[in-house]
Amino acid sequence: MPSKSKKKFKPVQFDKNSQPKIRLSIKLILWVWILILVAFFLCYIILANFTDTFIVTKNKKSHSNNQTVAEEQSESNQTSGNVNPVPQSANKQGSSYLSNCTFAGDAILGGLENSGVSKNHIKCGPSFILTNIENSGLTVTDKNLYLMLGYTEIGEQASDALLSKYSTVLSKIKENCPNTNIYIMALPPVADNNTTVLNSAIDDFNSKLLATANAQGVYYIDTNTILKSNSGSISSDYYDADGLTSKAYDKIVDYILSHTAE
Repeated sequence: MPSKSKKKFKPVQFDKNSQPKIRLSIKLILWVWILILVAFFLCYIILANFTDTFIVTKNKKSHSNNQTVAEEQSESNQTSGNVNPVPQSANKQGSSYLSNCTFAGDAILGGLENSGVSKNHIKCGPSFILTNIENSGLTVTDKNLYLMLGYTEIGEQASDALLSKYSTVLSKIKENCPNTNIYIMALPPVADNNTTVLNSAIDDFNSKLLATANAQGVYYIDTNTILKSNSGSISSDYYDADGLTSKAYDKIVDYILSHTAE
């Protein structure tokens, strides 16, 4: 048999010219890293400047908003540092305080005459309801003016219309009597069986009166809560078929003397 020839395997030789021409070098790597670091640094500087500007602008807006709120609160509470409703005084006034007060408003105020208030200091009745005072104005000479307005009209007119008249009346009084302390008296509650107006409507009106007092820079005293029973209507001690009882008027006067701004 013919002998098989043995094939000789030659090692593969690579042509030097066929190898990649671009070789990695330490210098090239260093330059790449330097360029990357420079790029990151530039991005950081740009972003930092933009963020700082954004933060400063945002802080300025926040400060401006806070300042606006503070100014609005300051403007809405122009009662010589007193908080409305007027809190209980450190020292209760004596009955002589009433001689320097005028009480004006609905006929309901007439009962104060039996609780220590002189008739000469009470201006009440049809001539002193909101609608008439708005047209004619009101001027007083006493140092303090207490207003209870809207009680006979709240069941006949919308509360917003009454409040608009109230604001007009206050503005005129402040103009005519710049040195007079003005107190808005909260409307008293009514009995549960009252068909003319509900206590919920009176409470809503009183809360708006409080806001009006703050906006106008006058005082507000809560002569409503002191007459309420646990049910939210007027207590049986303070109301009968004829209206407010003498106990109710005594309670109101006592509250006035113990809740003064000065």
